[in-house]
Amino acid sequence: MSPAPGRMLPGRTAVAAAATTVAAARAAIAAGAVLVDLTGADRPVLAEVRERYPDILICAPADWADLVRDPAAARRTGAILVCADPAAAAAAEAGGISRRGILIEATPARAAGLMAAGWRVLVDAGQVTDPPAAAAVAALSAWLGATAVRSDYVAAVRRAIDMAGAIRAGGPIPGCALP
Repeated sequence: MSPAPGRMLPGRTAVAAAATTVAAARAAIAAGAVLVDLTGADRPVLAEVRERYPDILICAPADWADLVRDPAAARRTGAILVCADPAAAAAAEAGGISRRGILIEATPARAAGLMAAGWRVLVDAGQVTDPPAAAAVAALSAWLGATAVRSDYVAAVRRAIDMAGAIRAGGPIPGCALP
C-alpha cells in the first residue's frame, strides 16, 4: 500500500466515524462517513478497509494513512496530522508541518475558539448519546466551519451537515421537498 500524500479532506465539513472492525467501517461508510478513524483496529482490518474503500480517508498508525497521530509520520508521508490539543498542534507547526496539514481534535465546547484562532478542527461528538443531539452538534459545528465531525451517529450527522451547508449556501435542503 502506498501513502496518500496530499489527499485532503473535502472543502465542506466531513463526516468521520471511529471503527475497529471492517463491518463497523462498512456501516459508517454506507451511512455517509468520508473519514474512518481506525486507530484502534488490528493490522488486517486496516489493510482490508483500505483495499475495499480506496477513496475513503483513513486515520491509522500506518505510513499509507491519510491522517496520522504521529508528527514524524506526518512529516515523512505528507499525511494530515491529528493533534490532541492546541499545544501539540503548535509544536507540530513549529516543527515544520503547515497549519493546513494539522487537525486539532476537540470537544464541541472548545471547537469554536480553536476555529477562531485559525486552526482546522475535528469535532469529537463521541460523548453525545443520541442521534438528535449528535445532529445538533454537527449542524452547529458545520455552521462554524469545522473541518470534520466524528460521531457514532453517522447518518444523523451527515444529514445535519448537509442541511447546514444548504442553509449557508441558500440552496435546497437535501431530503426536504417543497409541496
